[in-house]
Amino acid sequence: MSRRHTPVVAGRSGESGAALVVVLFLLLIITLLGLASMRGAILQERMAGATYGRSLAFQAAETALRTAEASIVDTRPTVPATGCLNSVCVQPTPGAAPVWTTASFWGTSGNSTSISTGIVDTLAAYTIEDYGLAQSQECADASGTKPLDMSAPPCVAEIHVYRITSRAQTTSGAEVMLQSLFRAP
Repeated sequence: MSRRHTPVVAGRSGESGAALVVVLFLLLIITLLGLASMRGAILQERMAGATYGRSLAFQAAETALRTAEASIVDTRPTVPATGCLNSVCVQPTPGAAPVWTTASFWGTSGNSTSISTGIVDTLAAYTIEDYGLAQSQECADASGTKPLDMSAPPCVAEIHVYRITSRAQTTSGAEVMLQSLFRAP
């Protein structure tokens, strides 16, 4: 008996390559999802770094503000006739832009006092402006609704007010500016 041997030829018996196309499509989707999640993580890292830098700048500006207040209490600043001298500036002209708003103000010597805050990679400075005289709280209370206490020492009618502007900047570019009105005791 002779058998006939017919060779098996690989043919297209219902396979059209659809599985390959589906797998490649799924691989493309997974790659895009991975890239999107990496992009989100990088963005969150940048936002956290910016928040940290701003926090450092705020703390340094707050330190400069408190340093300026302490210097006013220790030694009353001498207000120059015009401009700024030793970080003390004359009373601002009504309606004029404040001198500290220009970028060159903070780099010019005599306009501000730079301080060391102990915060790494942060520069801080302050300036003091004469803000005129104000009625003291003691006299305001005595002349207001509170009864006059005859046994109390006489009140000082006017006290000096200063506007303190502090500015801090980190090397990463975060910048914070703070102001306070300070009544000299």
